[in-house]
Amino acid sequence: ASPPNMTDTATIVHANASHVQVETPPVSSQLQQPLQSSTVPVVINVGQSSTAASQSFTYDPARTMVISSATHPSALPGQIALTTSASVAVARSALLHVVPKVLSNMVCSFVPTTVALQQAQGAPATGTVLGLQAGDYTLTASVPNYGLAIWSSAGSDTLDVGLSVSSLAPVQMSHGGGEVITIVGSGFPASCPAAERSASAPFSVQVGGEDCVIASHSHTHISCAAPASPTAQ
Repeated sequence: ASPPNMTDTATIVHANASHVQVETPPVSSQLQQPLQSSTVPVVINVGQSSTAASQSFTYDPARTMVISSATHPSALPGQIALTTSASVAVARSALLHVVPKVLSNMVCSFVPTTVALQQAQGAPATGTVLGLQAGDYTLTASVPNYGLAIWSSAGSDTLDVGLSVSSLAPVQMSHGGGEVITIVGSGFPASCPAAERSASAPFSVQVGGEDCVIASHSHTHISCAAPASPTAQ
């Protein structure tokens, strides 16, 4: 049966005198659990004229990947694990799209990333996105020829990537400072040209409240010259 109030506008991708390609809207506002088939009309509006297609359109549960959770395991840097209800065949062809929620928080320019998801029998679907800076990211999954995945009511399309330090060396130094400290961890910004650096996203290392001058850095390593001890100044 057709759900009520299905009047969402589809996004026109391409149109000419005889063909229209559209991106269908989701039916998230009408979703019921378990998912049911939803058959809806297709109406074309041109100026003051409109017409309904002779064929109806069906949202099919068998073609819908439902995601209930997304995690970023600290033991597997760069890997995102999605818990999904999709079959193995569907999940293996799925794509994951990753975009920062706030681009201005990125220390370096960020190019939206798309990766293929893999899934073993009975395991979450996983995708590897190397080198995510700490921050919040919006996740969107899609299955070619099927459409976008949806999130269950318990799920969230936001992935929080944390900032962590696993080691630093050396841990002892002269009061005069000056030696290079190597910090190992995750969530650090990648190295990038000055022209690609954001003025609105600070990035610094402090030792004892003083700046440790950064010599080089990557997503997992920072090298910086330690300042003198506050008591030596």
